[in-house]
Amino acid sequence: KIAVTGGSAVVLCDSGTPLGGSWAEDGSIVAALHSNEGIWRIASGGGPPVRVTEPDRAGGENSHRWPQILPGGEAILFTAGNVTAFEETASVVVQSLTNHRRKTLWRGGYYGRYLASGHLVYVQQDALYAVRFDSTSWKVEGKPVAVVNGVASLPAWGAAQFDFSSTGTFIFAGGKPAGSALSLVWLDSAGKLQPLRAPPGNYHAPRLAPDGKRVIVWRNEGGSSGLWLYDWSRDIMNRLTVAGVVPVWSAGGTHLAFTSRSDPGRSAHGQAYEIQWVRADGSNAPRRLVQSRNRQYPFSMSPDGKTLAFVE
Repeated sequence: KIAVTGGSAVVLCDSGTPLGGSWAEDGSIVAALHSNEGIWRIASGGGPPVRVTEPDRAGGENSHRWPQILPGGEAILFTAGNVTAFEETASVVVQSLTNHRRKTLWRGGYYGRYLASGHLVYVQQDALYAVRFDSTSWKVEGKPVAVVNGVASLPAWGAAQFDFSSTGTFIFAGGKPAGSALSLVWLDSAGKLQPLRAPPGNYHAPRLAPDGKRVIVWRNEGGSSGLWLYDWSRDIMNRLTVAGVVPVWSAGGTHLAFTSRSDPGRSAHGQAYEIQWVRADGSNAPRRLVQSRNRQYPFSMSPDGKTLAFVE
């Protein structure tokens, strides 16, 4: 944390991939410190965090995120779901910080927020819905109503781009939700855009091959994601892997390294992350290079193709 007037930043605790935090009236913070865990409380002066929620893993949950402390500081509102299909599994949940009683308020919505007007708002399919909500009894009254359409959101993360003040001012970013159909385009040095002939899709993180004729891209097709190789000079797109993100080309353009989640049956630690190695022509199955319970991402390949630098 840091004072708004300036000064040195104070480290409160370590975290993995933080996904939201909320200040309590006593100065403590509840925060989602990791993408596949529950929510934790951090003291105002920092120190070891204390777990306050635990995902219902038997029920398919493995992630709690975007918490908000309700008035009075005795309960929190948050979004629960499964990281492998967050939009489909997301629910808006409230839980007591004293006796851990829990209630699911709405299934199918995400990024739930309580307003001082006595309403619960959440996002579903890029629309903001509102419904009367008693923050003391946790009772939802009536049916949700869509009040704003076109709120920019990240369904796969259960996040939306809006905020509000205690006096009723509301601010949001407009746009289609991330994951809508996108087009691959070529941008030349003069700033001219040339659309490629690849069909529109849910693309992410394109990486151009050293020869400039191929591009590897993460793509979600029909709910199944993986790495696809597009040869734009011949207008051919083929799936290379059934999973994987953050691809890195070898200097010669013959191989790719990428991150993938491990099959729990192959890992002594349950779900883990690993960096895999595959030929760009798809002639062999991916081979594991390294594995860890921590997130790992390939960063760059040495010119001779024998050494990989990666981040963990």
